[in-house]
Amino acid sequence: MNDAIVKVKAGQALSVSLGDREEIPGILTQMIRVGEETGELGSILKTMSKFYQREVMNAVDTLVGMIEPVMIVALGIGVGILLASVLMPIYNIAGGVS
Repeated sequence: MNDAIVKVKAGQALSVSLGDREEIPGILTQMIRVGEETGELGSILKTMSKFYQREVMNAVDTLVGMIEPVMIVALGIGVGILLASVLMPIYNIAGGVS
């Protein structure tokens, strides 16, 4: 980003300076180019930020959806081990008394 800042200060277009980076998606640089040409860069950046915010939220929801079943099984196993560690000595004592 620092390189892009230096290039923009030198007079290069924002879309060109960001287009050199692999980390920046191509659709974003194309939309920035359109915004620069039409003079609506602010509104296009807002639209793109909403789009990527939805993408991140969908990815997080998917990740949480995949983690939930694993956590439920892990908690079930933990509760089972705890229950067994408490009840097994009680059954052994009760079995030895009779």
